[in-house]
Amino acid sequence: MLLLSLALAGEDRAAYAVPLVSYDSNLLLGYGLYGQAVIGDPSGDRPYKASVDAQFYRTTGDYVNHFLRFDLPGMGGSRFRLGGEARFVRWAQAPFYGVGTSAPRPPTIGQQIWYQQQRLMWRSSLRIELFGDAELLLLYNIRNEQVDPYANSLLAEQRPEGIDGGRYAWAGVGFVWDATDNEIDPSEGHAVDASVRLAHPWLGSDWTVPGVNARWRSYTDLVEGPGRAVLATHVMVDLRWGDEPFFNQAYAGGMGRGVVGGRWLLKGLAEERYRVDNMAFANLELRTTVWSPTLRNAPTDWMLVPFVDTARLWMWEDPTATPWLHVTGGLGLRINVKELIVFRIDVGYGRDETEEGRKGQVQTYVLSEHPF
Repeated sequence: MLLLSLALAGEDRAAYAVPLVSYDSNLLLGYGLYGQAVIGDPSGDRPYKASVDAQFYRTTGDYVNHFLRFDLPGMGGSRFRLGGEARFVRWAQAPFYGVGTSAPRPPTIGQQIWYQQQRLMWRSSLRIELFGDAELLLLYNIRNEQVDPYANSLLAEQRPEGIDGGRYAWAGVGFVWDATDNEIDPSEGHAVDASVRLAHPWLGSDWTVPGVNARWRSYTDLVEGPGRAVLATHVMVDLRWGDEPFFNQAYAGGMGRGVVGGRWLLKGLAEERYRVDNMAFANLELRTTVWSPTLRNAPTDWMLVPFVDTARLWMWEDPTATPWLHVTGGLGLRINVKELIVFRIDVGYGRDETEEGRKGQVQTYVLSEHPF
């Protein structure tokens, strides 16, 4: 169930709040509030002057996910763009199916794959304009992870790196080239970013792990004249070396957004479904505008978005294990408000690896922003 409330003021401003009500067989009844406010840039030199969004969310199954995030392009008319996010997560039934590509899901989900997790994290980025569409990228992420495995669980049995929790921190440097026509809802152009990163005790980390990340995004408007049908493509590769803690092995680094399974990558599989050294993704969406009404003096574009996600996951010690591609797909609804905010609901379907063979499952996601 979703209730959408828009509060819009001014030609170059947009804000909305979304009361969230959901039910999940593991997380039980969920409730919360998500909101975002954006101040536009009339000059068109930046996607907006400022964006702030926040979420309060918890469930009766003792799952908590709160965050506050901001993005400030061209601070004070300068060449600098600062972004940051603070997030708190507590999960009494966080999943652990094992480390590696062969991690089948048991027939019934219970404490054998669960553990108790509590996470406090900070993500920050600084982008500096160099020339044209090119930018220098600086990154710093830190998270404090508490891990409490249930007795006789798979996590307690396997005891992977990070079983005792700890602090994981990394810094990165990279390059961004963005030649798309609109950062919020692009319809034409290409973008590339690449970065190297290092987790190290000098940065506040309990582990030493180097990694690299590279992404390519492309957008093509297939329709001439009124209306749009944008073919959006995203390709990403993320590699890492060293003994990374299991609780970070499902996450992409650099500017690579998301986690293996869940709302960003392989939509349709459970979040943190696979924990691996390396990942390569290709995502394809057809963003078709089907309705463009004006609501409360705010122009909106409503889009139906069929999508397909594919991935190749592997470990360094056995790169040929499970050589197949993971494939998921689904349909989304996206609402672009005043070209400042994109609200989305995606329903994904995937065939998950289980002890009884590959079985289908459906996941639903309510978020802001296109996934890429």
